[in-house]
Amino acid sequence: MGADQHADGIRRWEEAYALRDAATLWGEPPVPYVAMNAGTLGALDGPVLELPCGDGRNTVPLARACRAVIAADSSRTALEVASERLCSQGVGNVCLLEADALATPFM
Repeated sequence: MGADQHADGIRRWEEAYALRDAATLWGEPPVPYVAMNAGTLGALDGPVLELPCGDGRNTVPLARACRAVIAADSSRTALEVASERLCSQGVGNVCLLEADALATPFM
């Protein structure tokens, strides 16, 4: 995939999250795997990386089970929606990060 195609893909995701006043992009409930296994992830030592975090629907159960979560997405709009969701549910142990899954600051 070329740089132009990659940038276009990120732009399209950004546009998809611009639909935030309509029904959510992916649906409301967390992915069943996340809901069922958040406790197991919470037992791990250190923060949990969620990438991509999208609108934060999976971030909430992860954050409730884990000491700390780093939730990243390439869409600024998705991160804004995730931030609003986390704030509205009183979740404060999440670091939101704008990062491309293909070029994160993590090893």
